[in-house]
Amino acid sequence: FPPGLWRGGSTLGCCVCLTAMATRQRPPVDAGRRHASRSRGFLSAGFSLLVLVALLPSPAGAVKEVAFADIDPAKPDQVVLMHRSGEDASASALAALKDAESRVKASGVAGTERLEFIACDAAGGDSGDGMERKGLVSLPALFVAVKDQGRDRYLRELSGEKLSEYIQGKFQVSAEDDVFPFDRDLISDEYPVLVKFHERWCTRCEAFRKAFETAASHTVGHVMFMEVECSSGPDALKFCDEHAIDGFPTVVLTGGKIPASMKFGWSSKGVEFDRDRSVQGLLEFLETHVPETMAEVAAEKAEKAVA
Repeated sequence: FPPGLWRGGSTLGCCVCLTAMATRQRPPVDAGRRHASRSRGFLSAGFSLLVLVALLPSPAGAVKEVAFADIDPAKPDQVVLMHRSGEDASASALAALKDAESRVKASGVAGTERLEFIACDAAGGDSGDGMERKGLVSLPALFVAVKDQGRDRYLRELSGEKLSEYIQGKFQVSAEDDVFPFDRDLISDEYPVLVKFHERWCTRCEAFRKAFETAASHTVGHVMFMEVECSSGPDALKFCDEHAIDGFPTVVLTGGKIPASMKFGWSSKGVEFDRDRSVQGLLEFLETHVPETMAEVAAEKAEKAVA
């Protein structure tokens, strides 16, 4: 190779050079030698093309199959599917992951370009043993890790559409101002209030913060989202004691427009949130318990879309 090409040329340039060298014109020779020479030339050209294919990067965003030992559980921005080839459920899950990857990349939502989609087959090598040692015996199992939001096990419908919505929800724009600080006087019968009880030292609370803020941005003007740091003062501590809070984060729906039939459970002060800690989980919970309010939210969004 010419020195300049080796130092600064591209992979494609090097391979084209290989091909050119293999197929350049030679002085006239007899038919037998010409035939052998052409054969060698075609073989060399074929080899050069194989080198080119091998050195070119794989398509961006493709789902990668990796061994269990090669997965870094502390790495953010990755979607990881543990599956076992040969099982129908795993085959469906893998198809859903590939579909979701295509949908997420096509969405153009800022931040999703950082995501890495990974699949790990329990039937391959020592991966199955590694999964068992970590308690992953029920497959398929899918995990979504996003920077500053922790790693969550995906427990919703495993389809490309639903998984894509779930992932995009983690990257949607939200505003801290849409979540109110604790003020007992703001809780009234005029509107529903979704209260999050938390503590600053709680890592799960911090991981849940983005989803809570995003859901709040979806319902501004219809549902008040409020957060209470239980140890922040006597009034906050009293409010938490009234709701028998013994774990964090805990979310309770209170305030107005909640049908009387819905006010059941461990607390007479409201309805405890019982879904997965995602934007979709929060919105579905509200649709169940304050359907009229959420119908107003949907109508307002439809009007804005038309406008």
